[in-house]
Amino acid sequence: MKKEKKFGELYYENSLKPTDSVNVLDLTKELNKKTTQLIEEAIKDHQDYSDEYYIVIELQSFKIFPGTINQRCCVRKTPPIPRYDHNVWTYNNKTCELKYLYSIPDKLTCERLKDANLEDIPEEERQLAQFVKDFYKQNIHDEHFLRPLKTADSKNYGIIL
Repeated sequence: MKKEKKFGELYYENSLKPTDSVNVLDLTKELNKKTTQLIEEAIKDHQDYSDEYYIVIELQSFKIFPGTINQRCCVRKTPPIPRYDHNVWTYNNKTCELKYLYSIPDKLTCERLKDANLEDIPEEERQLAQFVKDFYKQNIHDEHFLRPLKTADSKNYGIIL
């Protein structure tokens, strides 16, 4: 009788095989589709949640599954503390306005961008580089980080450090 291999054995064998290269544009396109879907679901599911709220999309990778990326969506009334692999929007249920606030990429990308001169960075990466610089300077009270949201009862939701 042939013994079935366990998951760990199968994973190890597959990890030794060369991987197919991944086209970055295809990967980005798929991530953007998933991000759009997560945001649309969050808005649909939180119509009565609050007048204004934050939508946080967090990228997750798993050490035991290299090359696997998952996106997790979190909706909250208070502003999130900026972290690696975070993308943040606000949504206003009264005006149906979705506003992009900021993105913090992975740690390696942050380390590459944090000390770079903005003029030396390609134009399409400059906004991201500025987010990274502010993230490392802990300027989280800047406009694109923790902008307090006004609610119907005029309370501010913000984090005081």
